[in-house]
Amino acid sequence: MVSFTGCDRPPSFFKARLTIHRTPYSRVFQGFSDFSASESLVHFKLGARTRLKRSAIFHSPLPEEDLSAYDQILSLDFASSRCCAAQVQLALKQSDPASGALLFTDFLVLLRLNKKWQIISKVFSSVPLSEQSYQEPYDALAYAVSDPVRGILSYMRGVHQSSPSLVSESFHGAARLCFSDQQEELVRWPLGVAVGAAVGAGVGGGFGVATLALSRAEFFEVLQARAKSLDDPQALRFDKILSVRKAGPDVALIKLQVGLPPVLYTDFLSMLRLNGRWWIIAKSSDGEPF
Repeated sequence: MVSFTGCDRPPSFFKARLTIHRTPYSRVFQGFSDFSASESLVHFKLGARTRLKRSAIFHSPLPEEDLSAYDQILSLDFASSRCCAAQVQLALKQSDPASGALLFTDFLVLLRLNKKWQIISKVFSSVPLSEQSYQEPYDALAYAVSDPVRGILSYMRGVHQSSPSLVSESFHGAARLCFSDQQEELVRWPLGVAVGAAVGAGVGGGFGVATLALSRAEFFEVLQARAKSLDDPQALRFDKILSVRKAGPDVALIKLQVGLPPVLYTDFLSMLRLNGRWWIIAKSSDGEPF
């Protein structure tokens, strides 16, 4: 089953919610007038395979030539007409055949750039194929959601206080922020080289899209220049965590809504637990007036 869910306040392009039960993959995206994110997922490559199949009913491990039967798109979730996230699952053999295959669960964030949906960030985890999928231990269920959320609390407080120091407590030093602007150009930070010098070497390179770069310091300058909204009830009443999903004990994706007048933002925050602490590794977002 593939489920499509919109943001808490769905944009005008999102006509309806659609759930497909055992539907041929080529028909899954009927009903969406201008939607090509499926193409990015169909052509998403890991190893030798270039196609994600819809059928994935778990039985005993299959011969390795049938590993694609485990592949599935678990969900597509939209922040806006230019930003969405997908949870996908793929089975891949290891370099050592004796080690057996692994089942990967990926969180992919996609942006619409130059009229084309493209994967902009990925976090993942894996388990042996025999385990079929990651399951939270029963005695850890109470912490499965709350632990990753602790990793974003400084971010939520910091944006309302226009405080770079607070926001930086949630972002890992290697974190990236990427979004698609009104012209569907890629904006990202941090960037250590000049715009255009990283063609083929990083995000935006080789994608056929313009890239606008903000350094980490420049991003924090923009943040600090914003009016504080911590005491603004109009802003705070829209703040909410829309979803927390886990792909493994140390991998999560959080969908967050935060009001920073005059814009209501919806964020996808890719999270990793490193050395016992949850960090934002990548952020993509979009906003609408409110």
